[in-house]
Amino acid sequence: MSSTFDGIIEVLSQPSARDKQRRIGPSELGDLCERCLAEKLLGTHEDDDRGTPFAPMLGTALHAYLERMVDENTWEMETETRVTVGEIKGYGRISGTVDCFDRECGHVIDYKLLSRRKIKAFSSATYFGDDGSVEFYANASTESQLKKYYYQMQLYGKGLEDVGYDVSHTSLVLFPRDCTTETLHEAAHELCFVYDRSAAEAVLERGGAIYAWAVENRDSLDELDSDPGCYYCRFKRI
Repeated sequence: MSSTFDGIIEVLSQPSARDKQRRIGPSELGDLCERCLAEKLLGTHEDDDRGTPFAPMLGTALHAYLERMVDENTWEMETETRVTVGEIKGYGRISGTVDCFDRECGHVIDYKLLSRRKIKAFSSATYFGDDGSVEFYANASTESQLKKYYYQMQLYGKGLEDVGYDVSHTSLVLFPRDCTTETLHEAAHELCFVYDRSAAEAVLERGGAIYAWAVENRDSLDELDSDPGCYYCRFKRI
């Protein structure tokens, strides 16, 4: 391989600011796996050290493109808005970045770049009641990931509401990373949820309880429940 190629790979392999982040954010707080969440809160969770994964790089690139296009073409929407969604006693504030927020209708948007298979699974795993309620039913891994995203968005909504915005809905906007000939309208998919502050507050309360227990029981984290859909617990733990 050429030295130029090696140089490009070396540059792309440099950790981003997100990679260097040690404190958890809203996306981690919604993790259904108690054991993994406890480790992340304590800073002891071991990540995959095989090298730089490529899929997240594609997501980062798409986010940057979407941010630029939205900023250039509309004034009603705020992009990359930093919010504090709450605080865990003894740990500190939980903050994150909202991909897009429509001020006029109080709509939180979170972009995800996934496989077409995963998007189809998410779509078929979501049931909406006439009262705006939502239920998830799927295999363990799909439900675990979808709920994690759902709670992440509800936390973003709470963070925006806490600083004075009206929030009505949250949406996952899903883009397939493996599409071929589909147009944008054919490829993209939305899952829209009614904003539920109580869901965000419950996630924060759960996170606080897990952290308090973990601090007192650092050597017994294996006593915590591992979610059946947790990829890390199923395949990475020795």
